[in-house]
Amino acid sequence: MNPALSQGVQCLLGITSLITCVQAYYPTHPFEVKLHIAIYSWLAIYIDDDDAGNDDLAGFQERFHKGETQPSALLTRFAEVLYDMSKYYEPLVANFIVCSTLQFVNATLLERRGEFHGLKHCKEASGWPDYVRDRSGVPEAYAYFIFPKEQCPNIGQYMQGIPDMMTYINYANDILSFHKKTLAGETDNYINTRAVCEQREPLAMLETVVAEAIEANSRVVGLLRTRSDPMYALK
Repeated sequence: MNPALSQGVQCLLGITSLITCVQAYYPTHPFEVKLHIAIYSWLAIYIDDDDAGNDDLAGFQERFHKGETQPSALLTRFAEVLYDMSKYYEPLVANFIVCSTLQFVNATLLERRGEFHGLKHCKEASGWPDYVRDRSGVPEAYAYFIFPKEQCPNIGQYMQGIPDMMTYINYANDILSFHKKTLAGETDNYINTRAVCEQREPLAMLETVVAEAIEANSRVVGLLRTRSDPMYALK
């Protein structure tokens, strides 16, 4: 099979799969918004897995801020997706999404540094797992993705719930992937790292994270149900 064709097919399958996921997560969004989120997600996943592109990624933010050409098709398209974010989201919200994404780029670069892998986790640095997770997981961007400007123009209706949405997004991902990572012998993840910092067993930490995720979700649902426009509660 032609390698270029194979890569193209993989790209199409990847985006198609992500569109299916986006449809499940954001069912009431207009199609063009769903497609934008799916493309963004596919590019972010590819960047996260592309260790060979580390040197190019290291200069992404500087080139992005200066409006300079990116050195690869991947980073060029990623920059374009960020520049277009205000088409679908209120300008301030688009800025929050972009800032969260740039933090994700930082976290990706950080996680590839030797200093990061040499860290010894301890109780004196108990805030470190959340600090890293809030950047590597892009939860702020995905929380704001819930509220496109066409459907949710009043940011005051949902802004106070963003922190709990971020918590739920991060924790849901960590909870669902914990079993797989445990079977694979992976310990460099949020639940294990937090367990070390809090001097607890991983399974006990998992139970705490599950409880915290449920509590965060309940607060968000309760908050949005108080809004006068039912659209926000439907989200």
